[in-house]
Amino acid sequence: MGQSMRILVAVWVIFLLTQCSSDKKSGIDPNDQNNTTDIPSDVASAYPVGLAISSPLQVASTQAPALPQQLQNASPVAAARSFLSGDWLSSHEMATTEINEVLNGQVSVFDGNDFFVNAGRANCYGPTVKYSSHPDEMGGGGGSADGQLPGGDVGIWLESESSGEACAAAELNSLLSGLSSQGLAALKALAALAYVAFNENGALPAAGDSADLTAAMNAAGLSDTTFIHANLGQPETDTWSYELEFDLTRNSDTHRVYVNLEHHALGTDNYDGKVFYRIGGSSSDFPGGNCAASSRTLNGSLWYELASANDLKVQSRTATYCGENIDGRVVDSSTGDYGQLDPNKRIPDDSEGWSENFNLFVGNFDPSNSSGTYTFAWQAGAGDSNTRVFQIGINDFEAPDGEAYFAYGAPMHQFTGEILGMICNWAGPGSNHSLQDYAQRQFVEFDAAAGIFVQPEGGSDILYAPTNSCSYDGNGNFLYDTNADGSLDDETHAAVTADLFTPGSGQSITEAIAARGYDLPQAPGGWPAP
Repeated sequence: MGQSMRILVAVWVIFLLTQCSSDKKSGIDPNDQNNTTDIPSDVASAYPVGLAISSPLQVASTQAPALPQQLQNASPVAAARSFLSGDWLSSHEMATTEINEVLNGQVSVFDGNDFFVNAGRANCYGPTVKYSSHPDEMGGGGGSADGQLPGGDVGIWLESESSGEACAAAELNSLLSGLSSQGLAALKALAALAYVAFNENGALPAAGDSADLTAAMNAAGLSDTTFIHANLGQPETDTWSYELEFDLTRNSDTHRVYVNLEHHALGTDNYDGKVFYRIGGSSSDFPGGNCAASSRTLNGSLWYELASANDLKVQSRTATYCGENIDGRVVDSSTGDYGQLDPNKRIPDDSEGWSENFNLFVGNFDPSNSSGTYTFAWQAGAGDSNTRVFQIGINDFEAPDGEAYFAYGAPMHQFTGEILGMICNWAGPGSNHSLQDYAQRQFVEFDAAAGIFVQPEGGSDILYAPTNSCSYDGNGNFLYDTNADGSLDDETHAAVTADLFTPGSGQSITEAIAARGYDLPQAPGGWPAP
């Protein structure tokens, strides 16, 4: 693709395939945790070694702390460091390093607090916006003509954070913080089970067998964790079943956690599987105002398919369900997304349905260079009319620039991955959720000196007026806080014409984005709506 068709890596899930020893071992040396060749081959084939979900737009310096030895040696990582000018380390590399340390015996790396990391919001995205003499109210809409638009509703409002980081990068880092941390906690818990199973007997269960490892997991010394049930089996050749249930003590409260994994080893550079987890908590752990009960259950599902070394597909869903010990998975085994979180199980139709923050991430890409396409969508409440959607992609890992698109899609239970248009007045006076044929667009590139993704000059189409039409004719006294400084004193009543990404003649916004090189990724197990 040409420069104009490069698309942002806003969510970068790099699949670091590590080299595993071909020699069987009777145990794992926990003092040699930094080298992936210490992972026995049967453990490596029974576990998705190298799998993690993270944002590539969060990087750390390779100088502090010192780069672990395994990251210096792994060739996919060497390519990643070259891409980042040798001075920066991706958050995915750090995540897979932690998982490999657990597989090598450092089970104390597991941190149950990662289950309780909630997504945030960048300052440049969706700030509160003061307004006066709103034209949709003055034209007869309901509400007050003066007020403040609530946080989270106005999309990419400023081009960058005060740090200089492009807003699309900053917001996607914030959005992925919860999903990636929760997934990492689940994968590390499962890695601990794989390590303990092998270390107990010098081998994993044979085909048709399983092992009860409850006592061994309790003896492994995971902090603040008491196992109720721990089992690893091989129901049939090269099909692995993991199941964990434990109590996690956090801030003097006890939380029941359940994690399972079904993994299929299909051959060299070829496997698939699905992870599920649920965590009990309260409104203080998983906040939101859509559930009347104080008890909440966080659910997460992750499906992955590696067809070859250059073809990885993933889908991750997370949501907060209303009530205690709620299992939010699709229960109809005849459906394609059986076992993934069910967006149809929702408040108020189901008193134990999801109530806040249903998140969905899908990516199709080449693990060797991250080229591919991605979609991240979320819906803050089960009653919302639409999802908010980022569509993203990249040409190859050695060209750290691209585009991001943000707008709105169908509600989660009807979602098929597409951006359908822009809603510019989500919650203002006289608001109308009719979709306008626009999207926000931002171009970004990696700044190797600063270690952040920035927007080059003139690289965005994000400006609009927070009205139903996305524009303002200037025939009134309308003011709104364009720079999010909390004051209207520096604003004018001038007309505003939306400066957004706009389709060509005869195109829909969906078609216009596709025409710039975005291919909607395939979702393992299917999108929420078939």
